[in-house]
Amino acid sequence: MNPRRARMSIAIFGLIVTFGLVPCAAEGQGNAAAVEEAGALRPQGLPVPTHDPSDCRPPFEPSHELHVSPSKEQTNSNFGGPDFWSRKGYNLRELLGEIYDVEAPRIALPAKFDDGKRYDLALVTPEPQDLDAMHQLARQGINEYLHGSLVRERRMVDVYVVTTAGGTPPPANPLLRRAAMNFDSMGISFDMDDEGDEAAPSKRPSLSAVRSLSMGEGTAEDFRRSLEASLDRPVVDETGLTGVYNFAMKGDENANSIEEKNDFLERVRDQLHLTIKPGRRNVETLVFHPN
Repeated sequence: MNPRRARMSIAIFGLIVTFGLVPCAAEGQGNAAAVEEAGALRPQGLPVPTHDPSDCRPPFEPSHELHVSPSKEQTNSNFGGPDFWSRKGYNLRELLGEIYDVEAPRIALPAKFDDGKRYDLALVTPEPQDLDAMHQLARQGINEYLHGSLVRERRMVDVYVVTTAGGTPPPANPLLRRAAMNFDSMGISFDMDDEGDEAAPSKRPSLSAVRSLSMGEGTAEDFRRSLEASLDRPVVDETGLTGVYNFAMKGDENANSIEEKNDFLERVRDQLHLTIKPGRRNVETLVFHPN
């Protein structure tokens, strides 16, 4: 019997703004400025939530220690201020992706840590720190917590390789310019087995499961990163494209019928003039080594 399948969609915003949250104000300062700032960034029509700053600051004495505990949260939330940093409901891949600035498929973890368990993490420092310094403290703390070290290494791994089809680039608009702040986004939908999600919570879909992709203007690197953010392998850009292109695609003609043939890769080739194929490449990978 074939397993039941479901369609899942993900939207990835080019501008990284957590619209569900308002940054906490600095200690002794009201939250009005943070609300005003979030309102300016928020798409029109969406309400701006508010938070009491006291709800955001972790209840720990100042130190350089990373506090880690199992989480009861089912979604991510993040808060920060000049002297504190807080992440709730993060699994290990999500956390490492942020503090090491690496995509999830480029992280090699032992199975006991790659189980989808969620954690709450917090730093409260004696003095103000910028985000890079907070991430450095978080990296030190998570290595101690895991009793090991995370190291960047070059490894031959399975990847998806993006190339131009017949040497022809995607349709380009020479008038396109990247704004300093924009709300370009990428949407992706894919088929996923209904069963197995709980058994393999960290499992990510393969390229064969992708049904549709929607992305506006961007670079080949934007396309690569956005696609990789949803897949089970690193995506390697070998297009050689350096400009800004329009990656918009027409919809999936079989979107309402999961049983029909998946023609996603054909549409990528025909509409974007790109090919995406499995391969093996030497890729920088974040690797865990136990002590």
